[in-house]
Amino acid sequence: MTAPKPVIQSDPQETDRCVYIDTVDHLAHYMFDDEHVDLTVIHEYEITGTLYLLVFCSFPRAQTRNFLRAAGTLPPFMESMGYEDYTEVRAEFMDGMIRRTDVPVEKMHQRNK
Repeated sequence: MTAPKPVIQSDPQETDRCVYIDTVDHLAHYMFDDEHVDLTVIHEYEITGTLYLLVFCSFPRAQTRNFLRAAGTLPPFMESMGYEDYTEVRAEFMDGMIRRTDVPVEKMHQRNK
């Protein structure tokens, strides 16, 4: 007789942190809401000269699958909503983060709520 596999459950108090690119009218946030992700925004930074925000947030670890599902739909959704450069802006940000150079920090400033 084999012992049952343990069910891994996240502590509801545990959270993960992330960063994503949103529009100034928060279209991405609506996608996370649709997937039942309880985002807590920590900071928002406007990317100067664009219609985008860099959003630092946290969410319950138990909602990671929902978060990833919503995040995976963002590029095609944003482009369908008329933000044709979303994928380019996102790739530029990710490239800068990976290389740790050319991150356009000087183009960002904290957004006042």
